[in-house]
Amino acid sequence: MRTQQESQFTTHDGTSLFYRFWPAQGGSTDKAVVLFHRGHEHSGRVAHLADELGLPDFAIFAWDARGNGRSPGVRGYSPSLTVSVKDVDTFVKHFSAAHGIPIGNIAVVEQSVGAVLVAAWAHDYAPRVRCLVLASPAFKVKLYVPLARTGLRLMHALVGNFFVNSYVKAKFLTHDPQRIASYESDPLIARPISVNILLALHDTAERIVAVAQAITLPTQLLVSGNDWVVHRKPQDVFFARLGSPIKERHVLAGFYHDTLGELNRKLAVDKVRDFITRMFAQAPRQVSLLDAHRSGYTCDEQRVLERPLPALSAKAIGFATVRAGMSTLGRLSDGVRLGFETGFDSGSTLDYVYRNRAQGRLGIGRLLDRNYLDAIGWRGIRFNPRPSLPRGATVRTGRHPRRSGGFNPRPSLPRGATVRAQQVEITEISARFARTGARTCFRASIGDPIGLRRPDNSLTYRLREAPGEFTVARGSRNNTFDL
Repeated sequence: MRTQQESQFTTHDGTSLFYRFWPAQGGSTDKAVVLFHRGHEHSGRVAHLADELGLPDFAIFAWDARGNGRSPGVRGYSPSLTVSVKDVDTFVKHFSAAHGIPIGNIAVVEQSVGAVLVAAWAHDYAPRVRCLVLASPAFKVKLYVPLARTGLRLMHALVGNFFVNSYVKAKFLTHDPQRIASYESDPLIARPISVNILLALHDTAERIVAVAQAITLPTQLLVSGNDWVVHRKPQDVFFARLGSPIKERHVLAGFYHDTLGELNRKLAVDKVRDFITRMFAQAPRQVSLLDAHRSGYTCDEQRVLERPLPALSAKAIGFATVRAGMSTLGRLSDGVRLGFETGFDSGSTLDYVYRNRAQGRLGIGRLLDRNYLDAIGWRGIRFNPRPSLPRGATVRTGRHPRRSGGFNPRPSLPRGATVRAQQVEITEISARFARTGARTCFRASIGDPIGLRRPDNSLTYRLREAPGEFTVARGSRNNTFDL
């Protein structure tokens, strides 16, 4: 019988989450198994696996997810599923560093909602753990009320976030009478779940199933043959698309949703133990992507995208409509017209996008230009283009006569930076700033735009006050700051 210990770790946003761990029975080790529990539950519900897995030379770790068990937060709530996925990443990195266990020597075993979190983590963060075991992943929860998901989305949009209670009875999770009794009496099990998480779980699961080719970690999928809680088909599609060269699926006939807590769970646990043992008996295998341009799922996607669309398809008609609109009415927008004249990837267009000031003709042109400048691509390019000068940094300047037609490479200043300027030349910024490759010299006078000109982006500020010392006071929509 292993000795359980308890601890906490601070996750990425400063929240302290609870976890249990069982040290290896032989003392220190550089191998670990980490367990992730089902939705509504906590680490105590998977504690039996520490002994049942029969891996004495592995340390075992299991957390209480945010809003569950002994971790803080509103029961069944997380700010977003993205936050919870990042919690997974923080947790694994924490115990890896704290216990000296390399990431590559960690096996991850997860059930239901925990399996969706870990699958999203495997895709989004690409951790190089040794292997994954997904038990009855909740890629699509069975909602027996017609149009339940549509109704929840509508209510969420109208009234904001709210909670719903789980309909699942313990007798539909497992055949094990002890597990049923403990589930019904466990005060740490929370029935409510936040609707924002329920909807995000569905959306994230759909995304992960669609892009499962990108997951190349060795993976074992355990499917409960008589699952009342989640649908089987998305699990099968996920496995078929899974990009790992090492993958196996086992369908456990008659099993309910709590795969690793079933009455006959020894069948499932033995398969998990065997898989982990085999994965650690061989050197980690990394999938090579050197030939991805010739074969593989990304190459297949490229070939599909290269095919001409059928002339009467919805996409073809949509693209044709957009092209026609931009080349006619769209030219009332100064930005769109500039794009046609100089190219939408030209320096002139990028300067216009960074300036972010809607201009156009006949009134409607300005509205079209604002819509154009707010396109997600241009917003992404403008996002945080400032270099990493520390908040409150002082820029030392010297007087310099302004030269007619001189090039203004516009060094950027963060909020809180101090500038002493009338007609100035920057003579020193900082060694850290210089290492970014940005130019360290500019000329400006009151009313001139100043910002940073780097190889990939720029941002405009403007001196508006009298000569002297000025500090960035506030921002505005067009990224011009009063100094």
